[in-house]
Amino acid sequence: MKETDNLIINYGSAPASYTYPRVADDRLFVWSKWIIIVLQLLSVVILLLGQTLAIFFYDLAVQMRLQEDGDEVGPAVVQINRAYGMADTILYIPIIVSSVLGLTWKKRRESIICTAASAGIHSYWSIQGFFTYIFEATNDVPGWTYNTPVSAYLFCLFYFCFGIGVLTFLYVYMDLLLSEFS
Repeated sequence: MKETDNLIINYGSAPASYTYPRVADDRLFVWSKWIIIVLQLLSVVILLLGQTLAIFFYDLAVQMRLQEDGDEVGPAVVQINRAYGMADTILYIPIIVSSVLGLTWKKRRESIICTAASAGIHSYWSIQGFFTYIFEATNDVPGWTYNTPVSAYLFCLFYFCFGIGVLTFLYVYMDLLLSEFS
């Protein structure tokens, strides 16, 4: 790479001679960013169908196999699922949408905060869901007869890895993102 292909950025703590590769030349950065954006958009669709819909039409979300059947998990878990759906609708979905808009169209520094927040929530709820399935199934909880499919565990595992991957991306490419938004 030629010296003219580099962009010199100084944020005060880095020496003036420190160079970062241009954003357009870093294909891994570009591909990673777009994979994150696409998966974030897919997450919004999944959340709208699985969580927001379940607040008002829980049985329809069950028919779509996006929620557990109330007969198998008990009425208390149904209400807890609806409460999670409300929290996702009020907070999680807007954070993801803000992240995507900031990373694509608006090019705002604040989108990094929203992206990190959504990644943290992705990781948190997937761990919570994974262990809910394990603890409910192994502790003879009254009313719990739900036989958790392997796909539910894999879904939780995927979202955990996705959240950690996004946080890693932000850590590795923070300077490039900031230079892109300047």
